[in-house]
Amino acid sequence: MNSELISSSIKVVNQHLLLIIVAGVCSTIIVGENWATFSLIAFVLGFILEIFLCGRIIETILKSENRESIKDILRKNGFNYITVLIVLAIPVLIVRMISQAYIGGYTSYFIVELMKMAVAVVTIYTVPIVFLKRTNLLSIPTGVAYLLSHLQISRVLILFVIAAFLLGSIRILIVMNLEISISIPIILLIGIGVTYLLYIVFAGAAHILTNND
Repeated sequence: MNSELISSSIKVVNQHLLLIIVAGVCSTIIVGENWATFSLIAFVLGFILEIFLCGRIIETILKSENRESIKDILRKNGFNYITVLIVLAIPVLIVRMISQAYIGGYTSYFIVELMKMAVAVVTIYTVPIVFLKRTNLLSIPTGVAYLLSHLQISRVLILFVIAAFLLGSIRILIVMNLEISISIPIILLIGIGVTYLLYIVFAGAAHILTNND
């Protein structure tokens, strides 16, 4: 079952591979004065792509014949998606403030990344529910409850989330230890890899939700 789930999810994700590569590049914020404008534009474009890709992946899984435009996907899902992300960011921000105040340095950064990973694991089903049910805050407790009642089938998705965040941690180490000119190509590739893994998780969770609905 797990191998079939991942295989199906990879097939769905690969149908949108070019956009996912772009999203992966956009997800990589490059530090430095010369890159500030690029990073801002990439962040905005990446955020729009996130919503569009999630909508498209759901349509692909549901085998929808009528594909919505990017404008319709943003209009129907944008507010719900942003609302959920803001709420999920709250525990991460709290941990960040505490760790920076009492620990600081790179250790603080990795603690925040661990918190992000924990939130991502617990809410594996939350974002797919946002797009499937077109709801916002209700998707959070619903998604957590669904995970707890489907832990066995969700184990492979949890492993993919952990793998994505471990890969992201390698990116942090590279940025810390290499010159920016050397590290940019590497962190862009890692950013694409992390994004690819997380969309496999999204597609897998959506598959499980639709097959057990």
